[in-house]
Amino acid sequence: MTGLFNRHRFQQELARTMLEADRHQTQCAVMFFDLDEFKSINDSYGHRAGDALLIRVAGEIGALGRHNEVLARLGGDEFAILLPTVLGKEAEMLADRVVRAIAQIPFRFEGHNLRLTTSLGIAYYPGQAADADDLVARADIAMYQAKDAGKNTWRVFRADISADSEMRSRLSWGERVSNALDKSLFQLHFQGVYRAQDGSLSHLEALIRMIDAATQLIMPTHFIQLAETAAVSDLHDAQRLIDALRQLGCGVCLDDFGVGFASFAYLKHLQVDIIKIDGIFIRDLSHDPDNQVFVRAMVSVGRGLGKAVVAEYVEDDKTLALLREFGVDLVQGYHLDHPVADHPALMR
Repeated sequence: MTGLFNRHRFQQELARTMLEADRHQTQCAVMFFDLDEFKSINDSYGHRAGDALLIRVAGEIGALGRHNEVLARLGGDEFAILLPTVLGKEAEMLADRVVRAIAQIPFRFEGHNLRLTTSLGIAYYPGQAADADDLVARADIAMYQAKDAGKNTWRVFRADISADSEMRSRLSWGERVSNALDKSLFQLHFQGVYRAQDGSLSHLEALIRMIDAATQLIMPTHFIQLAETAAVSDLHDAQRLIDALRQLGCGVCLDDFGVGFASFAYLKHLQVDIIKIDGIFIRDLSHDPDNQVFVRAMVSVGRGLGKAVVAEYVEDDKTLALLREFGVDLVQGYHLDHPVADHPALMR
């Protein structure tokens, strides 16, 4: 869409550049930047606005670099610039130009003036990293250091305790995920999803777990973000993925529904079959009148749009009774059964 290198090509160029830096004893740098609040713009105005923004940014920033510098779109609104040979403050000077250029892009969409800003991080090789993984991780951390500084700015990677700990954690989990894939240390557990009105089993939900060296199960919250780097990050790409899944005969469920206003934008723009109300609204449902109002409203929206509605975290009979009253189609939770590797329904 933008005409830029993708993540795979960027990684190839980075590996080649680092070999050249080693051979000639020179310094190279990587910049990571994304568009502040891009997700809100994409959700509010739709993928056409988001796509137009990305194309505009690619054109503006592409004009700033030298012929030997590599500009890539890594996915969604994430971009990277590879500077093969860096002297003095060249990287910082380019970073400043990038931040100012994006802030000055005039962008008007369907009568709305949209202001863009970016947060950018810089990391150097070999001064701040030993290999490509280190370099990428530190440029990424520097970008978040820029966000922490208030956004619309840039930062060179700062080696402090928290940043070093964060980088080690990311790299450690990346290695553990790769090791688990190589050694088949992932395991599926299954939990029943039941029809609310009669309690009969509708289907099983498969839940991934990782087995560590001590044979303990690690929940996906620890590793799933590092393992779904290829996940879609804008509505246009998401709908294309949904269309491809549908061709394979799959239905699609929108998870965590109700958390943030973006849920309703997703529901409008993505052709999903099922919505799953986030468990934060279901826990203590029988004792929380506000959540009862929210759940009724979400069920009404889902049913009005022809979607099936699932409620998770059903943990007692009172909650189940309320969900039946509200018209929820499907339910799951510890009141019904727990996730297990050898679910009885698998034996049928």
